[in-house]
Amino acid sequence: PPDLRAAPPPPPPPSLSQGGNAGALASARTAAREAALLEAAACKRMFDLPATAHQAVLPMAGAELKARLDAEQEAVTQQLSATNGKWFDVEMEKLDRWADDQRKSLKAAVEELEESIRAGKREARLAPNLPEKLQMQQRVRQQESRHTEALLAYKEACAAIDARKDALLDETSQRLAQQAERQDLFLIRWRVE
Repeated sequence: PPDLRAAPPPPPPPSLSQGGNAGALASARTAAREAALLEAAACKRMFDLPATAHQAVLPMAGAELKARLDAEQEAVTQQLSATNGKWFDVEMEKLDRWADDQRKSLKAAVEELEESIRAGKREARLAPNLPEKLQMQQRVRQQESRHTEALLAYKEACAAIDARKDALLDETSQRLAQQAERQDLFLIRWRVE
């Protein structure tokens, strides 16, 4: 029966979309002369088998197992990077669409007020007497005040949109700066009988 050694290390790097990801990598080889490396899934299935514990102290994994674990960790890192890249694209696209909608609706309100002001000024010029001209100019002045408030709201909304984009970019940058650590937790020798 083959004698197997497995050394599962600690979790891969955190996932952006989940805010962190704890997992384990596993690698093993047979103890026979050919020392064939086992797939990670087969290593993890070994933990489902009934076993008897012994207190033997074993040396930690050899260079070939460490190289295998390095390759598996790199594959997990690449997969997380691809997943997180897609997540980032989707989130940025949603934010861009929302920002465009906000800007368009606020800009439409500003343009509507501008048209109303132009129409009010035309009517005031065409008014037949001074009291009507004065009344129309007062309405135009009120509309100009609302226009100024609408412009300020538009600029504040643009600043808030930019702040949300900056926050997303900052959060993503911070998460990319996180490093993966690997620590050998234990080495197990199995004998399948």
